Amino acid sequence: MPQNPFQIAEAPVTPKALMTSEVTTGGTAVTVITGPCRGGFITNPVSAAAQGLESTENLYLDEVNTPGSTDATANGTTQLLQPGQSFTFPPLRTGVTVRVNATSAGHLFSGNVW
Repeated sequence: MPQNPFQIAEAPVTPKALMTSEVTTGGTAVTVITGPCRGGFITNPVSAAAQGLESTENLYLDEVNTPGSTDATANGTTQLLQPGQSFTFPPLRTGVTVRVNATSAGHLFSGNVW
């Protein structure tokens, strides 16, 4: 099969860790990435042990504003990630910031950016 001459091959990417993987103070958002980047993902772990907590809780993510730390604030631009859910974000321009928040201090999460 001939290769499409109009298709542009993307350069290989090297995944990088997020700027942090923990909400250190409950109710206080942390910055996980500032663009530019080609995209990435964040996962709210499924178990309390993986979250570093006594019981599981939701994680709140926002690419536009500072996210709150309760279900009532998960509207508008804030995404609510239940335990086990992931969020994939698109390529980000220079200066675009992604922040997350949680109710409890020490809430762990994971992800990569490329």
